[in-house]
Amino acid sequence: MHRAIGKFTLISPTCLGWQAGALVLLCMALPVRAQLTLVNIYNNVRYNQTTTVAPTTIFGAFFEMGCSVQTAGDFNSASVTYPGPSMQSLPAVGTGFSYQTTYYPSVSALHGAYPFGTYTFTATNSVTMSSQTGVINYSADYFTSSIPAFAPASYTSLQSYKPSTALTVNFNSYTANPGDNDPLTFFTIYNPSNEQAIFTSGGLPNTATSATIPAGTLEPGTEYTAELDFTDRLLGTDTVNDVPTLQGSDVRTDVSFITATPEPASCGILATGMCLLLRRRSRR
Repeated sequence: MHRAIGKFTLISPTCLGWQAGALVLLCMALPVRAQLTLVNIYNNVRYNQTTTVAPTTIFGAFFEMGCSVQTAGDFNSASVTYPGPSMQSLPAVGTGFSYQTTYYPSVSALHGAYPFGTYTFTATNSVTMSSQTGVINYSADYFTSSIPAFAPASYTSLQSYKPSTALTVNFNSYTANPGDNDPLTFFTIYNPSNEQAIFTSGGLPNTATSATIPAGTLEPGTEYTAELDFTDRLLGTDTVNDVPTLQGSDVRTDVSFITATPEPASCGILATGMCLLLRRRSRR
């Protein structure tokens, strides 16, 4: 007996010898092949904007390395080797693996620790004894020459922002580095105490000059960091291992702010009462 499903025909084990039947059942039970869906590196330069004037002095630079997998549990460990020779284990983050360095005082200092060369990512499943490799040939950075900056009025508005209303934040656009093929702008607000993103604009074109924070997104009387990120990305493929690759050269500017605290309800009631009292007196 057999029945067709789509393009494939399933053959009943009763039509075969027991060995062949067992093989069919085993193949049907095997999981889909574990798969790396992306390997990536990011070179990041950060500025801090502390006034209405655009920043000019670098705060620091840091490096990120990671890989994404098709399904959580496909692999239970990952690492990357790079020129030195050095090797870095990649902690599990979500369905993938990622590592971020501490800050270096400059890009040149960062390059001393993470130089140009071949970065080889290996993900392993210690249970099935399977592994997969992805390679990025890191040969250059693709930073934009523009420094992200919040417009003076937007910087001021963030410092006194009332979360009950929407706020459109304005900033400069940038010219993409000619060596990349996927320039994007990200506007993100996160909680500095736990580094959790509260709001993100998603990937905007590098020509974008504004993003809007919806009303009710943030909490009153709370500290946040607004980050403007100009990311020049080079998308490619490790054709030998058939793994997509991503190299990012990011320039970021952060602004710290505390949202306004609403007046207590009692103050509003008191003010209303005083107005009524004054009206009565004026009538008399």
